[in-house]
Amino acid sequence: MSFIGASVNVGLLAVLFKGGHLIGDGLMSPGELTQFAIQSAFVGLGFSGLSTFWGDFTKALEVT
Repeated sequence: MSFIGASVNVGLLAVLFKGGHLIGDGLMSPGELTQFAIQSAFVGLGFSGLSTFWGDFTKALEVT
């Protein structure tokens, strides 16, 4: 779990770093960067939920 948490933090840091450069160059607004970061978090949470479901599903099949 700590590897996943670290990966999420490194990914967010990379998005903010690259987004900061794009904002500095005038290619992106701060609102667009915020919107992208929030939408990315929602997608990540969705995949996290799917992986949790799959793990529970396979455990249920093993018990039966």
